[in-house]
Amino acid sequence: MSRLITLADRVIPAQAISEHLEARPHPLGNPDGPGARPRWNRLAWVSLVLGAVTLWGLGSLAAIPTGLVALHQITSASDREPQRGKVVAILGVILGAIGTATLSLMVLQLTS
Repeated sequence: MSRLITLADRVIPAQAISEHLEARPHPLGNPDGPGARPRWNRLAWVSLVLGAVTLWGLGSLAAIPTGLVALHQITSASDREPQRGKVVAILGVILGAIGTATLSLMVLQLTS
């Protein structure tokens, strides 16, 4: 009489399973699992907060390079670790530019 082989009868070493899973990239490109969302870029949020909170202060000067670095990180992120926050970084750069322009106009107005 033939016997059906079930998974309970087979012992698969854990190392073979992990090697098999590491060799295949995830179909969605995200190592956190199926349906997992890409992570937010923290520098993008820092740029937005600096640009919004200190709209006419020195923080708006820091919002511009912070946002540009965040944009570079987001666009150069690999498919295995995608990042979110491109619009947030752009908004941080825009608010930083508005704050810097306003600050420079205020300084020019005060000195003349």
